[in-house]
Amino acid sequence: MRYSDVSDRKANGVVYTPAMMADYLANEMVKTLPPNRFETIRILDPAIGDGELILSLLEHIYTHNTNVDLAVVGFDTDSNTIAITKQRIESCFPMVHLEIHCSDFIETVISNRFLLGNFDYIIANPPYVRTQILGT
Repeated sequence: MRYSDVSDRKANGVVYTPAMMADYLANEMVKTLPPNRFETIRILDPAIGDGELILSLLEHIYTHNTNVDLAVVGFDTDSNTIAITKQRIESCFPMVHLEIHCSDFIETVISNRFLLGNFDYIIANPPYVRTQILGT
């Protein structure tokens, strides 16, 4: 009975990155960005989820260099989440070229339905750690 009403997120192991963790990761990533880079920066997120990592990274990149063009390619299997994520990103960063695919990234790449090309950043959720054991 305890597990009869499990949400889709929990059943599928969906864990979104907290904003504080996303900010930390984004800050570390932009340290590798050359100053005043003017070419397009391409970012791949194979499990974009609610977009917290992308939003934080975009914010940190624009803080570092306001003249850069950004292109984001993301994947997720939940069309409802994709719609919300697209709206979040487009409202904060309307100048970003955004392409989000509603499909499983690994299956898509294996079946050659998507050619990766070159990316400057590939991001993904860090490993999940139960908050109850963080102090230990």
